[in-house]
Amino acid sequence: MSDLGVGIVGYGLAGRLFHRMLVDATPGLRVAAVMSRAAEKLEQARQDNPQAAVVDSFEALVQHPAVDLVVLATPHHLHCEQTVAALGMGKPVVVDKIMARSVAEADAMIAAADRAGQLLSVFHNRRWDSDFLTVRKALDDGLLGEPWSINIALTMTRMPLQPLTGERRWRSLASAFGGQLVDWGAHLMDQAVLLGGSDPDRVFADLQFRQEGNETDTEAFVALHYRRGLRITVTVSLQSWTDQPHWQINGSQGGLRLYGIDPQEALMRANSAVIGGQPAAALPAENLTVKSVHPTDGFAPVPGDWRAYYANVRDALLGRAALAVTPQQCRDVLRVYERAFRAAGIDNETTRRDPV
Repeated sequence: MSDLGVGIVGYGLAGRLFHRMLVDATPGLRVAAVMSRAAEKLEQARQDNPQAAVVDSFEALVQHPAVDLVVLATPHHLHCEQTVAALGMGKPVVVDKIMARSVAEADAMIAAADRAGQLLSVFHNRRWDSDFLTVRKALDDGLLGEPWSINIALTMTRMPLQPLTGERRWRSLASAFGGQLVDWGAHLMDQAVLLGGSDPDRVFADLQFRQEGNETDTEAFVALHYRRGLRITVTVSLQSWTDQPHWQINGSQGGLRLYGIDPQEALMRANSAVIGGQPAAALPAENLTVKSVHPTDGFAPVPGDWRAYYANVRDALLGRAALAVTPQQCRDVLRVYERAFRAAGIDNETTRRDPV
């Protein structure tokens, strides 16, 4: 059987680095087409993908006969409209995180997938990060017992923040649904809900806006409390002077502290190649501390492997596996998001937007 052709819509960081390189690294998939409206990105796409069609319109890419799967590496506010359109043209879709701006938009996307009988998934590659796989293994191995508190944090030490001037990136625009909570925070919230569930009994949130010229949050804090007593906090911040652990977990039989971000992105940037599942894709052993009533000898960070995401999408398209990242899971995370926005007193207009 010939490889499945992938069409990538958008050729910024996500399209060029993440999606292109991971598709190229996945047997059975190939980049068949790339779409951008920016002349310099079109030229870059031609250089990077000499075998692919390079087009400047969404419709041309989706309708291209070589495209079997559409990947949307586009700003958040375009996800719903483009997903519904691509599904309506009979193409399965991978949409970058965050899935949508609201539960209503997610529902419209899921309904479009059901009507078309096509696959819809959300690009949550960081379910295969070294840190998250390590946390899951510690929990699955019983080293921590019943988890009582889980603190997840991503603090970027960029202080003092400089004013944003000139042409701003779309992630700094409220109209594009940017901001830390829905950008990097989309991965952390996805992981939090995977660990705790989508129905916390209490939600607290605080968003701060501390950068001149930036319309979106520069720091977000969300606390989820569950009926069985588990507390999960998520912090994502641009406005930090110092680092803090990426993960800190306390449980009935042990605790875990883990510093650092999964190394795969940095390795891809430096080597122009995907390095997953190898020792280099694991966080350093010195970044991890585990204390437990059980023996912890030999417990070490697990290598990350983003290749698993597109391998699963390929297998799901071919009927060989169940889809790992489902749109229903991501819709459930958006339910928690809407509670967090309300708790923070943020007037999120997108929660009242009519579905497409």
